[in-house]
Order: sequence, then structure tokens, then C-alpha cells
Amino acid sequence: MLTTNPFDDDKLREECGIFGVSGASGADQVTDYQYAIWKLFTPGSVTLFRAAQQSLLDSARALARRDEALCNRIIADDEEVDALEKEIDREGVDILTRFQPLAHDFRRVFATIKVATDLERISDQAVNIARRCRRLLQSLEMPETRLLEPI
Repeated sequence: MLTTNPFDDDKLREECGIFGVSGASGADQVTDYQYAIWKLFTPGSVTLFRAAQQSLLDSARALARRDEALCNRIIADDEEVDALEKEIDREGVDILTRFQPLAHDFRRVFATIKVATDLERISDQAVNIARRCRRLLQSLEMPETRLLEPI
């Protein structure tokens, strides 16, 4: 099972000024806009990136080790990655409609939405590898496969 963001919303609000949200300084009060931007970039994007990365690494590991249980876990975890991508899309569109950011922030929000889509697709490819691996496990292992270098 994938882990979600360890911060609660109050903790996020406290730390917005620390992580370089544009226009925020430690002495200023953090606005809803700054909080929404920071929340989109930091916990949402990082969690999705880590989940996609882990799925891809696990799919390569499952193929190399012929591990059916790992294949099944990768396939099951894909639903959570899909949900993370939809959440980032929803939050990004919400920021665009509520705050109508300009220039730099607009590009950052839009790029985050696009990157989330690409990361979700990477996770989908990891699921395809895991499904193919499960099919390959039905046949006998060829001795030559042990000569392959680990990834």
C-alpha cells in the first residue's frame, strides 16, 4: 500500500512560508492562495512522483525475480496512483478557477497538472510490465535469464 502525505493541513499552513511559496515570507500571514499553491506542489506532486517511481522500480524487480506477489501489489496500487493524479488535477483546476494566477504561478500550476498526467502514465506502464510478468510466470524459467545483469 502506498503511503500518503504525513502532514496535516494545520502543519502545512505553518510551513508554507518556509518552503518558498512565491510571495510568502515567515513573517507574513499565509494566504489561501499561497497555501493552495504550496499544497499542490509539495505533498501532492511529491507523493505521486514517489508512487510512480516505486511502481516502476517494483515492476522491474518483479520481472527480474519472477515475483508474482509483487506483480499483484503493483497492479493493486495503481488505483491509488490514479486517485492521486485526479486529486492533483482537481486541485490545479480549482486554483486556476478560484485565484486566476498570472504568469509564473499559472505556468507552475499548469505544468504540475501535465506532469501529474505523465507520472500516472508511467505508473500505468509499470502495471503493464507487471501484467506481462504474470503471464511470463506461467511458462518455465529459461536458464539464460539468470545470466542477465540486474537493473
